Amino acid sequence: MQFTPQQLSGGMRFTRGVLVGNWSEDRSLEDERGMDFEARKSRGDLMIKQRERLEAIALQRVPWSHSSDGTVRFGDSVMFSLAGSDESGRVSRHFLASNIWEEVNRINGTVQATATPKAGPTARSVFVVMRRPAAGSGLGATAAAAAAASTGRLPDAGMGATAGSTARAFGAGAAAVGGEPVRFGDRVCLATNPSLRADPATGVVAPPYFLASDRPNNVIGSGAGVTQDVFLAPRAGTLTEWRFAPADGNDAAWDGSPVPAGAEVCLVHCQTNQALAASETAPIATAFGRELPLYARTHKSSGIVTRDRPRPAQAPNRWAILLSEDAAAAEDRRDFRPLTADAIVDKVRLALRERGTYGIRALGKAFRILDDRRDGRLDREDLKWGLFDFGLRLSDEEFEMLLDAVDTSGDGLVSYDEFLLAVRGPMNERRRAVVEEAFRKLDRDGSGEVTAEDLAGVFSAKFDEGVRAGTRTEAQALREFLSQWDTLDADGRVTLDEFCRYYDDVSASVDSDDYFETMVRKCWRLPGADVAASAAGLARGKWVEVRLKSGARKDVFLEGLDSVPDSDKRAIMDALDDEGIFGVADVRALPERGVTAAAE
Repeated sequence: MQFTPQQLSGGMRFTRGVLVGNWSEDRSLEDERGMDFEARKSRGDLMIKQRERLEAIALQRVPWSHSSDGTVRFGDSVMFSLAGSDESGRVSRHFLASNIWEEVNRINGTVQATATPKAGPTARSVFVVMRRPAAGSGLGATAAAAAAASTGRLPDAGMGATAGSTARAFGAGAAAVGGEPVRFGDRVCLATNPSLRADPATGVVAPPYFLASDRPNNVIGSGAGVTQDVFLAPRAGTLTEWRFAPADGNDAAWDGSPVPAGAEVCLVHCQTNQALAASETAPIATAFGRELPLYARTHKSSGIVTRDRPRPAQAPNRWAILLSEDAAAAEDRRDFRPLTADAIVDKVRLALRERGTYGIRALGKAFRILDDRRDGRLDREDLKWGLFDFGLRLSDEEFEMLLDAVDTSGDGLVSYDEFLLAVRGPMNERRRAVVEEAFRKLDRDGSGEVTAEDLAGVFSAKFDEGVRAGTRTEAQALREFLSQWDTLDADGRVTLDEFCRYYDDVSASVDSDDYFETMVRKCWRLPGADVAASAAGLARGKWVEVRLKSGARKDVFLEGLDSVPDSDKRAIMDALDDEGIFGVADVRALPERGVTAAAE
């Protein structure tokens, strides 16, 4: 069977009764492309939107440390500057920067580090000076320590601190008690700024990346002239340890002395003894423009080296440690949360809420499809990829922490009902009371069960968000509502427990108790909806039916007209004019729809 180019590129495949290459097929393909563009635009998947989001995170200004005594300390947020010259011989300056969105090695999870010409204390160019994490430190402790250290100077703000101790320091300004001074020869880790890894919605900080280096292909023995790779690693270890060496080459004179702020130093990789450098001769293209690639290699000058005549560092290896000269620039108002299982649950809950009213309901359906054994449990990998396929983007570390919390038996199998319960939580007493009131209205014979026909006969879709937004009809909203019940016992009947479980799922996507009560009362036509709507802060006004001169009819909500008598058509017509609705033949008030913007 042959297909047209339009069909091969993803367009519709028509029946053989349609003439090949007809104009309507071309139009259909264009329509599909247009709809796909709009869909990607609404999701923020367009390249320009992705770049805007990336720049908003990476280029945001962040606090950086101020030193009153002129020394660098553990926990300081600093910048590293490299002086050089451009093609015309003018002095240029580049700054150590992270690009965590550009993968270097997918298997190892490493990302790109560069030197950027763009000055300023931004999230990508401010690093946190820390100790290497203690063996066995949890991911939450690592992330919390990085965030805490960057928000204030802590006594020994090393990576071995616990999540609880460092979380207490969140929000501490630069005026906090100074940490231990960094000395020449100390082993340090340079962590990316926590603002790069903070969830903008929850403030939860994921573990940072660390500046790292390794021999090419991990060849044993660095050898003379070998250039090492430099990147950002997702975990701290021997490859992420560096030490500061004096740029004048006189290690013996400076050994053990505090590192002064503003001093030029060499960043020497502890494992391979090669110094950090940047290549001005081979700039690379990044999402932030042309920047210099980093490598590790100690450039050496010619000449005899003696104790009295040390060899100074060459230009590619000379980095200045920059701290803020203004104490106000160190003031930190960021509010970070440590990475815990509860914090990850909040992140999952928020992502499901963005999927709409039926987000958790749909996730439960997806889990049941994956449950081949039909025993209500999934292995960790199935649950992990089920969440991923549903659009929940968690790192491997976050998945492991989350699944460790819900795998109560430790056998590698997770009850997805327990998982969903942990995510949604139960309804409070007020919400459950209004849900039970709605069920009692449906259960006319007091049998404790209602049918799908009972649900459809009373349910009002006018309060549905899609209907209110004009993106779907009431009939479509009703069909979607009824489809949510196919996850229950296939007996065609709904019990009070099943009805409450449904609203447990819905409740997780609604913050306000007043709004939840309004929604339930409007959907099931219960009394007291307007009182609840008013408490929820919904707009008050008047619903009117408008008949246009063209013959069309539509319902319109006029905010602020709730005190106008229904019979005052002149005032209603004037309000319609103010709303830009013209060509009105007649109007009729709809008191049965209430006085709030929440449709009945």
